[in-house]
Amino acid sequence: MEMRLIRESWKQETNDLWSVDQEIRLLTPYVPNSFCLSSATDFIDILKSQESFNHIASMDVTSLFTHVPIQETIDIIIQKVYHSQRAPLDIPENTLRQLLLACTKEVPFYSHRGDLFQQIDGVAMGPPLGVLFASFYMGAVEERVFERTKRPKMYTRYIDDYFLSFDAPQDLAHLFQKFTENSVLNFTTESSTDGKLPFLDVLVDINDTKIKTSIFTKANNNGTVMNARGECSSNYKKSVVAAFAKRAVTHCSTWQDTHYELERIGQLLTNNGFPMPL
Repeated sequence: MEMRLIRESWKQETNDLWSVDQEIRLLTPYVPNSFCLSSATDFIDILKSQESFNHIASMDVTSLFTHVPIQETIDIIIQKVYHSQRAPLDIPENTLRQLLLACTKEVPFYSHRGDLFQQIDGVAMGPPLGVLFASFYMGAVEERVFERTKRPKMYTRYIDDYFLSFDAPQDLAHLFQKFTENSVLNFTTESSTDGKLPFLDVLVDINDTKIKTSIFTKANNNGTVMNARGECSSNYKKSVVAAFAKRAVTHCSTWQDTHYELERIGQLLTNNGFPMPL
């Protein structure tokens, strides 16, 4: 069984070497993010601009963070920062390279048993630097693939989850092969079933002439949310109700689906101690 490394970033030596927040702030503008989504709302906005799809599918990276190649990703960051059309940072190139190495491959950490380890490749899921490295590597892989491969009709990515639309089903296998050949990552794919496909928390339905969206809830969702009787600020409890209601309105494309979702979350919140009417 493969294990994923998760560690607390606030206790790590990386914060003493160089502020991680400062590092992310300086390097984020150089991340290749032409196809990145920042939220499910972004995804829905893009769907609204599409007329129809013949075939839709999703693609996912297996354990992205632990498979990000550190040395290659640092080379990508250096290339984007110092050898691209953007203005370079005022930090010497070799200094930035050494700082990135110090914050990744050269950082020791303790296991829960007290054993001292050093991570030689891949990034941990806890420190924010892991997201930055994953974003740089994924963006570079996309650039390599689409230099020689036609981009799907719709192509978007949220970190390691892709939503794709094709004119023919065999196009998915071709794209899967190209991503595998141009990276060290392992990918999985899922095609739509009866014209429906979940992506993030959105269920996309292409059966009608117009694309429909609604809320997607996993089968193993047991309906547990913040309990209204718990010791927590009332502002947090109100935000739970507001977030559920807002998501129903923004994610559902028909009034029928919106009404169904509002009824569902009303019962869910009641089961978790919230008074009715809300």
